[in-house]
Amino acid sequence: MSDFGYFDDDDEEEVDQLLYDTSIGAEERIEKYGSSELVLHRVHLIKDIPELCTELEYSGVLAHVLPFMVRAVEDDEAVVRQALAEELVSVCLAILRSGDANGVDVICEQVMPVVQPLVVDENVQVRCVAADSLQMMCALMDPHNPNSKPSTLELLRGRILALAPRTASDRLPEVAACGDRPASFLFHSKVQPLLLELSENEEMEEHRVIAAELLHKIALVFPSYLNQELLHMLVRSSSDAQFRVRKAVALALGPCCLKLGNELVKESGLPTFLQLCGDDIWGVRKACAESLVSLSQSVSSEEREHKLVPVFEKFTTDLSRWVRTSAYQNLGPLIATFEPGCVPSRLLECFISMKGGNEFVSGGSDIVLHCAYSFPGVLLTVGAEGWGELKELYSHLSQDLQWKVRQTLSYSLHEVARVIGTAATEEDLLPAFDLFLKDLDQVKLGVVTHLSAFLKVLSPDTRQNYVAIVEEIQAESVNWRFRRLIAQQLKEIATLMGVDTIRSSVIPMASELCLDQVARVREAAVKDIGPLLLHVRERDESLLSELVSALTQLAENSSCIHRQTFAHLCEQLAPCIPPEMFAEIAFPALRTLASDPAANVRFVCARALAQHVDGKDGFGSIADEVAALIARLKEDGDREVRYFAHWPLRPPDEFTRNPQEPQHVVEEDDDEY
Repeated sequence: MSDFGYFDDDDEEEVDQLLYDTSIGAEERIEKYGSSELVLHRVHLIKDIPELCTELEYSGVLAHVLPFMVRAVEDDEAVVRQALAEELVSVCLAILRSGDANGVDVICEQVMPVVQPLVVDENVQVRCVAADSLQMMCALMDPHNPNSKPSTLELLRGRILALAPRTASDRLPEVAACGDRPASFLFHSKVQPLLLELSENEEMEEHRVIAAELLHKIALVFPSYLNQELLHMLVRSSSDAQFRVRKAVALALGPCCLKLGNELVKESGLPTFLQLCGDDIWGVRKACAESLVSLSQSVSSEEREHKLVPVFEKFTTDLSRWVRTSAYQNLGPLIATFEPGCVPSRLLECFISMKGGNEFVSGGSDIVLHCAYSFPGVLLTVGAEGWGELKELYSHLSQDLQWKVRQTLSYSLHEVARVIGTAATEEDLLPAFDLFLKDLDQVKLGVVTHLSAFLKVLSPDTRQNYVAIVEEIQAESVNWRFRRLIAQQLKEIATLMGVDTIRSSVIPMASELCLDQVARVREAAVKDIGPLLLHVRERDESLLSELVSALTQLAENSSCIHRQTFAHLCEQLAPCIPPEMFAEIAFPALRTLASDPAANVRFVCARALAQHVDGKDGFGSIADEVAALIARLKEDGDREVRYFAHWPLRPPDEFTRNPQEPQHVVEEDDDEY
């Protein structure tokens, strides 16, 4: 570089060598950068694997991508190997989406040899990423396993699809279309032998740890893959001289025992677990405390009470504070594994003692939070007859100094009320309900979110006393989210009230919420008006006319925003209420708004008519008028109106874009209008 900072020819050549050229073809890119001396080039190429697979298609993946991956697994740089581990699933996805009959075999014979060295890599981050990828590969190969853990599998599906190119399908490929191998073929032919091999490696402690950790990960998603041989692997490893292996076994035992059957668990799983519970290393005992709930779900009621309850009690007096803390954190879920009314009294006593944070554990404040979080599950287990033992605890928690504890209770208040019934709710829960309504917004949100569900438990007379509270929340001027929550529950609230209350309170609230200054509130109110109209019609015809009158005033409002709100309301009503009802109460005003001077109003009218009324069954009485309106809107002076009037056909050539919403319409968030 010259003294004045300009690049000379040599400098430009050096810069060119640093650049990564994405304009060249996939094959040339692999050849050029696959063996580049620059780490950045090799990492970038690996990150491009999803794109390369799309460009090269199936034959190119076999000929170019897989050989490159075999070379990359031996790269000296951990960052390269980690990047490779992250892209394993995207390659499997591309292979399966090709639909080739040999796809499953290719994954087993050519991709798995790349996976195996990565899961035992010397770098811990590479190992962790590779283990996650192996778990996702099993999910990819068996995405519809009826014995899988649905929530975990769904999470993995989302992660898998996130790895796919944006142009790809938004669904997982059907493995059956790629060959006649069973969906579990990958696990039983490649993964299980790998686990057994790793667990028997006497020279490498890390390999034995990895075997138990991998089995744990797979058991969390596909417990049906487990068998007696894998359980015996864990039993063997439970006596390992290295405590890290025993700790990994303790964590894996719980999920693994869930699907192995009571006899096998009784014969091998439970004795192994009890042995580990007495381990000299506190980390192993803590792992047992974390697995206690899973073991409790796997054994008989007699073994649960006579063998696992003593284990829990022993953990609560353990020398290690971390073991004691873990035991208390899992106490609520442990109690939930007992049948209603059969919970040992000593477990309930321990649970009640959590209200003070328990001075014998670390993180006392977190213990109280765990207590609050587990309370509904514990109550559901002991039933309404156990409320007498727990109500003092609930009262104490509802006044806890930590707002997160009170927040947790506020979100589950309606569930507690549902369990204990009307009388106990009015006597014991109303004080907490009143406190939460006056609490911080974070706490108040919980009770308002489930307000109608809580009011449903109350007697009609007591419920009537809270109408003013509902109106007060609806009039909340500071936090619009409370108004939106009321708007979302309009119909449920109406079902709980008498005709007079609907007339004096619910209808005015509905009208005011549709006129709200925040778009999110108006949107929520509009969505709930249809069900509200149907309910009101069943209760009293005169009420219906009052509600319709209040709503149609929106169409005559001087503000185009509120006239547009009525058009949005018609969009919601057309598919929700009977066509003849729509034709009577909504169409006359909608017909007028189709000629509104504001284009923002006309385009919503066009969308409502074209998408929800025109050509739909039941609208024969207004079909001719609707067709005439749409024909006129197709010739409208505003391009957005014309666009939506042409739905579902493509508009004329003058429309070069495909808008989801008009450019000149701004949806509000926190701001007014």
